[in-house]
Amino acid sequence: TGPRRGMARAFQSPVFESVRAYAFLGLMGILALGPLGAAMDRALVMAGGQGIAPHGVEGETGTPKGGTGTHTKRRVATSEQGALGAWGRVLRAAGDMDGLGGVLQAAREAPRSAVGNLERYFPIPDFLRAHPPGSRYHSSAHSGEVSAATHDLARLRGLPEEDARFLSEVALIHDWDPHRVPGTPARVDATMEFLDDARFVERMGWDRRRTDMARALILRTQFPFEGDAVTAYRTHLGRLTREDAAFVLREGAILSEYADKGGAYMTRRFSVAMDRVEALAREFGTASGNSRLSARDLHSAAFLDGLGTPGAFVEDHRIARDLYGPNHSLDIPLREELFDRISTIDPLEGASRRAHFEINRDGFHYYGELVEHLDHETARAQALAYAEAREIRLAEILAENPATP
Repeated sequence: TGPRRGMARAFQSPVFESVRAYAFLGLMGILALGPLGAAMDRALVMAGGQGIAPHGVEGETGTPKGGTGTHTKRRVATSEQGALGAWGRVLRAAGDMDGLGGVLQAAREAPRSAVGNLERYFPIPDFLRAHPPGSRYHSSAHSGEVSAATHDLARLRGLPEEDARFLSEVALIHDWDPHRVPGTPARVDATMEFLDDARFVERMGWDRRRTDMARALILRTQFPFEGDAVTAYRTHLGRLTREDAAFVLREGAILSEYADKGGAYMTRRFSVAMDRVEALAREFGTASGNSRLSARDLHSAAFLDGLGTPGAFVEDHRIARDLYGPNHSLDIPLREELFDRISTIDPLEGASRRAHFEINRDGFHYYGELVEHLDHETARAQALAYAEAREIRLAEILAENPATP
């Protein structure tokens, strides 16, 4: 058993993972999968920009097997389903790689972000070790994606590059917790301890002002954001200048809500989003000792319904009034307003994010209805088919309406 264990450890090492990821990305380049993935995203972009993200293929009304409620059966032509299946699996693999593969993909998507310049801050093995194996949600790939999303959202809202880069640096380390139990969520308190380490801060290139702002921004990513988490955030904001506190109040809420919690739902396909929810359920289950916790227990549809709504920012506005008076207006865009703002700068990007979000939200609603009557795996499979039908329809719309939004 000794050699087998040694081989298993070798396959889990950062070195092996680096080789695997680089080899896979090289294969992606050879097979031109990048353009293929871009073609699918363009389909989402076009249909979303035209306001025609469909709700599925029309079908007949029926009853789920083993259930009593009604639902609409989604029928997709065999040739269309086969076409999606042939390259959909490849796109899913490329879009949800663990470890370094996911980090490199995020870097490719946002080359000017902190993750796009990762080795400026950390040797790659150090970055991987800060995210223990077994955590498929709070992973190094997730931190890379949040860094990329934060930079993109800042630039798409017109922020200067200096601020966009700083925010993406904070996002890069927001889950830095190398000592947590593998397979459990990252701990904000553990991340905060590293900001007391002068060598760590030097790696980030921050002066004291930026470090204090980073502390507050990371505190805003605490979930759930209530009680002691709000108090700690308010305390750190009080240590900043008025100008810096106002910046953090706005950008901290956007980082937490739209990059950390919502980023994947605005940029990834439903199959990837479902995988992430299942991974998060496993993390929560490991942390709580409840091994039976599953995706159905996370109520993702309700979570997405509330993402970027007024209720998500109640504490932010309350803190702003405490700091600046009852008439202070805090400029945090609600979800639809965010999509609109992005669209004014980049119509394709704004439409793409809106279309991805709507398909993911509706997919989880469909899953939630089915799982009341069916087992998880059956409900999951039907929800995936429903979302893929919408994605196929979007591709058809693009073919029929090639005009840009």
